[in-house]
Amino acid sequence: MENLDIEVEYQSNTIGKYDLDFNGKDFVLVSKKTDCLAKENCGVPADKQKISLSDLSKTEKSCCTPGSGCC
Repeated sequence: MENLDIEVEYQSNTIGKYDLDFNGKDFVLVSKKTDCLAKENCGVPADKQKISLSDLSKTEKSCCTPGSGCC
């Protein structure tokens, strides 16, 4: 018998895909990382802009500064 990978699909509110593993006693579902196949229709940006947190206050005016009235 071949040693093959098994993928399990389970539907509740959404459809989840899982790998099947064995812990020595029981079979367990292991979460799989999935990806949106139609990113342009999902609102997912193509490239994520990387900004250092220390630079964030320099590039944009912060609304939550003392006396700004945001809180």
